[in-house]
Amino acid sequence: MALHNDYNGVENLTVQTQSILEQMLVGEDERERLCRLVAEVFTGLAGDSNETLQNTIRNQVSAYNEALKALKVACKDVGGVDGLFRATDMGQAMKFQGIGTGYI
Repeated sequence: MALHNDYNGVENLTVQTQSILEQMLVGEDERERLCRLVAEVFTGLAGDSNETLQNTIRNQVSAYNEALKALKVACKDVGGVDGLFRATDMGQAMKFQGIGTGYI
């Protein structure tokens, strides 16, 4: 029985992962809607912290989106058609093919 890596399967999973991560991004409209909700709910004495809380929400949502974008890039770099998974596997396969031929 031979070891077989399904590169098309890996690519399919990579595409699906990219799609899921894209759906997880928080849009600017969602972020601003949340900030407006905070402004509506926190009134009176609590309203003094509105601006600080809204800035915190904006910053944290931006950081979250940037982390998701970095994760998308990492997934593509590793699992994509020419990703690290395939390159590493091909390199290892060449080593195994060289066993007994005098090259290794």
